[in-house]
Amino acid sequence: MNQMLNNSYYINEESNNLEESINRYEGLFKGYINNPPTLKDALNQMYNNTKTCIAQILSEVKNHLNTKFSEIQQKFPKITFEDAQIISSYTCELHGADNNPYKLLNTNLVSNDRQSGVRKISKYLFLFLKALRKLDKYYPNSKEKYLYRGISTQVQLNYDNYDKTKIPYLNGNKKVFWAFTSASNNPKTAYDFLRKDNINNKSGT
Repeated sequence: MNQMLNNSYYINEESNNLEESINRYEGLFKGYINNPPTLKDALNQMYNNTKTCIAQILSEVKNHLNTKFSEIQQKFPKITFEDAQIISSYTCELHGADNNPYKLLNTNLVSNDRQSGVRKISKYLFLFLKALRKLDKYYPNSKEKYLYRGISTQVQLNYDNYDKTKIPYLNGNKKVFWAFTSASNNPKTAYDFLRKDNINNKSGT
């Protein structure tokens, strides 16, 4: 991370320096602390003022929260309506998968030019991280020791043809997912995300 973002973008004195957080982008987010953007501001920046996408997202979020917000607030009392808006918008499905908010956010977070990528979605990222900090952290208990993630491709399991950008999945290696990554405490849920080669077989990791 230190090699990928300009030092003016963030500070690195956090106890967990691998965690994506608001503090890490202090320089980039400085103007948002006292004058936070709205969801519409964030979407305007991320979609480069593409009005059709923005209008659809705002409409879906409004319809969802009109019926669900009281239920959400009972479960997560720290969540404000604005927090619920940004979290809800992340999951919106638009026509054309590449236009989905989660797709645009995560594509920029894993961009080869990460500094430029983060700048393009800085308002949305600020609001999203701020909202997620209001949620309870997940701590696996004795019955649920792991979280599971299923993907349709094979991961690198050894050092053959070693690529420094792809650290193998070996005991002791640390993997950092710069994108937001969905997971489940149910392995069957993760298994469903593997690629279907035919009716009976799946491949992936």
